[in-house]
Amino acid sequence: MIRDDINEQVRIAANPNTPKETLIELSKDNYSMVRLAVAGNPSTPKETLIKLMNKLRLDDVDGVLVVMETDVPEDLKQILIVMCGKTITV
Repeated sequence: MIRDDINEQVRIAANPNTPKETLIELSKDNYSMVRLAVAGNPSTPKETLIKLMNKLRLDDVDGVLVVMETDVPEDLKQILIVMCGKTITV
């Protein structure tokens, strides 16, 4: 039952049509799978993405792979590069 709830939360968090307010709430979820789905959603507000990245740093995550689309705002790219320590362009 709980697993079904988590899977549903992940589906909602990954859906680009999910309202921004819902994505903000899901970004605070206890389950990392849900937070990761929020981070990968192109509709997630920039401020929420930054908070998610800060949470990863506070959780002592050693590294993060971020794949960015070409239309990601330059200021967000620079923040992610600084927070991740390096960038690889493909």
